[in-house]
Amino acid sequence: MLEGAPYLSGVTTFIEAGSSREDLSRFFGSVQQLAELHCSRCYEEGTPVWVAREPKQDLAAVWPSLRHLE
Repeated sequence: MLEGAPYLSGVTTFIEAGSSREDLSRFFGSVQQLAELHCSRCYEEGTPVWVAREPKQDLAAVWPSLRHLE
């Protein structure tokens, strides 16, 4: 099992597709919609793409929670 992601230490911006603003807001101080996906083979039509900034904790430490967001 992955015990964290060391390459995420010091990261301050995270881009995510498919999660909700509410879920990302648990981990970031700023969450804004960047775009919508229009690829019916990849995601549901109109899936939001978020840019999340101002992590509330070190992302390497919370990686197990982040990687399971839906």
